[in-house]
This record gives sequence, C-alpha cells and structure tokens, in this order.
Amino acid sequence: MRNNIKPMANEYDVFQDRNGVIMFYPKRKNPFYDDNFIQSHNLRQSEEFGGPLIGKEKLDD
Repeated sequence: MRNNIKPMANEYDVFQDRNGVIMFYPKRKNPFYDDNFIQSHNLRQSEEFGGPLIGKEKLDD
C-alpha cells in the first residue's frame, strides 16, 4: 500500500487517543498570546443588554 499523504505544514502537534489512533495537527499560534492580536481586538466582555454587572441577577430554576 502506497502512502500519498503530503505534509501541508512545517510543524505538527501529535496526539494519541485512547484507542491508539495517532493524529497529527498543524501547529498554530494561539492568538491570545499574540501581542498584535491583543492590541487589535477589544477583549473586554460586556453585558448583552449593556451596562455593568450588578451582582444581584436571579437565575431561572
């Protein structure tokens, strides 16, 4: 059996699952550790309806 798999990346992370399957994933930069990404995005979370968190919200049971 011939293997016609051609690498598409220069570096890979390798994992093995509980069934013994070996998987290769292309290495990618984590954007949350990238200074350029952090500076160009607003990563602050706000309430869906606007305004600050109050801390007295009631959850549905």
